[in-house]
Amino acid sequence: MKEKALALICRTLGVPEGTVREDMTFAEIPQWDSLMQLMIASALQEELGLTIPMEKLLEITDVRGLLAAAGVTE
Repeated sequence: MKEKALALICRTLGVPEGTVREDMTFAEIPQWDSLMQLMIASALQEELGLTIPMEKLLEITDVRGLLAAAGVTE
């Protein structure tokens, strides 16, 4: 599931697959801003059925935290 989520994040950001890694912070990804974060959360929910609570979404600062908040472990 983790690879599917990362691929979806890349597609949503409009970057080549594999560009976004789990160990990256949002600051390392130029395309990532608060609006894009909402779009990614929406895409994760619509396409993979993964939900991130809004209060957690606003606190997350890295890809690993985003995946964890969505319940993605592997």
